[in-house]
Amino acid sequence: MIEVNFSLQTKLALRKDKQGQELLISSPKSISEIELSKLSLFHIPKGISECMIKGCDVFEDGRIVFADFSFNNKRLVVLNADYSLNKEIPFDERPIDVTIVESNTVAVTLFEMKDIHIVDVRSSKIIRTIALNKKCYGIYFTGGKLNVCLEQNVMKTIDLSGNTLKTISQMGPATYCSVTNDLVYYSVYGCDAVYCCDLNGNVQWKFSCSKSDFPNGIAHDASGNVFVTCRDANKVIVIASNGKESRILLSSGDGLQNR
Repeated sequence: MIEVNFSLQTKLALRKDKQGQELLISSPKSISEIELSKLSLFHIPKGISECMIKGCDVFEDGRIVFADFSFNNKRLVVLNADYSLNKEIPFDERPIDVTIVESNTVAVTLFEMKDIHIVDVRSSKIIRTIALNKKCYGIYFTGGKLNVCLEQNVMKTIDLSGNTLKTISQMGPATYCSVTNDLVYYSVYGCDAVYCCDLNGNVQWKFSCSKSDFPNGIAHDASGNVFVTCRDANKVIVIASNGKESRILLSSGDGLQNR
């Protein structure tokens, strides 16, 4: 668990909640003011085999839910606010991402099944299934809508009944996205780039990462600064809202290691 701090003695928690994957209050104008400090270290309980965590989200009460993409585990893992195990929810296929919809409801993307499951974590029951007919990757809930990255360079915005509200063409294969009221951020690992576009898919800026970084997970803050995990470079970077500046926030020296 990481806390985001600023030199102005303002502390923020970077989280992904039902209002969006963003910082809880406004961030500084300059990314040079951003600092990180470790809040805690915890371990996710091992399943049948080692975990392969591909997505996570945080409930308002501090519980954390993880999508375990391991071939053998195929589960959600829910931890309490004190990081003790709350429960495991098994699936028939591997979940690749999870996003919180309500206080005890999550949406889960199932890669091979080409489906979204809406799940009640209290009962561990699937409330409904939304068929997408394409392999699905990252999912993001904001403004009462689900935004999901699909194969063939497409992102769809759908309502909770499964009706398609909008389809956006992406500049390349993107696994994860982060969405505001008027902007979409996504990373394209194939060309080591991060894109910011409007809700019609028009590119506002492109940020080029270092070669072979493999930009993957992505989040934004209230000022439009973008946080990206670079899988193969073992680092987390922050990109300024204009897409022109960046900083490394975490690296292999801080213990990041792609396994």
